[in-house]
Amino acid sequence: MSHRIRLVVVSAALVLPVIVSAQAMPAGPAPVLFVGREVVKPGKIAAHEKMETAWSRGLEAAKWPATMVAFNSITGPHEVWFVTAWPSLDAWQKAGDAAAANAAQSAVDDKYAPAEIDLLQDWRSMALTVREDISYSSGRPITDMHFLSVTRIQVRAGHGAEFTEHRAALKAAHEKAKMSDGYTIYQVSGGSPSGTYYLFAPRKSLAEVDDAQKTHNDAAYQAALGPDWLKRSAALVQGYEASSDANIFAVSADMSVVPKEWVAADAFWKPKAPAKKAP
Repeated sequence: MSHRIRLVVVSAALVLPVIVSAQAMPAGPAPVLFVGREVVKPGKIAAHEKMETAWSRGLEAAKWPATMVAFNSITGPHEVWFVTAWPSLDAWQKAGDAAAANAAQSAVDDKYAPAEIDLLQDWRSMALTVREDISYSSGRPITDMHFLSVTRIQVRAGHGAEFTEHRAALKAAHEKAKMSDGYTIYQVSGGSPSGTYYLFAPRKSLAEVDDAQKTHNDAAYQAALGPDWLKRSAALVQGYEASSDANIFAVSADMSVVPKEWVAADAFWKPKAPAKKAP
């Protein structure tokens, strides 16, 4: 991950309720996400993961007061996402200024950042703003997130109202049927074409992806949508959707930097000990 996003993070509520960290944020999904997307060169995946893991452990040793979650794509193009969460863009900027003034943290960045030149094929970033009005929280703890379903939706210019109407109806049905599958929708505010939205749904296992379709065929959920929903939904989607795609990502605990509370809650978040060199 580029040193440009190795910044102090005040919390890490990606798609679930906030866990209190060094500084408090409002309860609910993070208002702003900063996503660094890296495309690794063919044949460099193992070397890249080794370098990023060492980078993260170096920042922990330098007492970096941050939370950052790394994701590896397991469907679609191979990408590594590094996600940090913020109460605002202003907070992101101020935290970056503070991190740049920290000599120990800057030394770690300076050590590892040059190595990315030989490992990456592409690097880009996105800023995302939460849309709580069309998101639905199931109340699960963020430590349950071992995988992440990511749906990208490109909305046609001038058709945002139809998208909001469609997603609001789905949210209302989820609330009425008390569905177990929470999700958060974010709108791109920079780094991708205007009208791009991302739906993030956390999963503890891939079995939950298998179960998602069954869950949405539940009688209570279908009743909450109403008898004319399929026809109305099709008309709305046809009107607003320019394109969409869905992919699955796996959390990389080794490349992440998370609070000790996460590790205590679920050993999944504990990075593996580095392999010892042979004598």
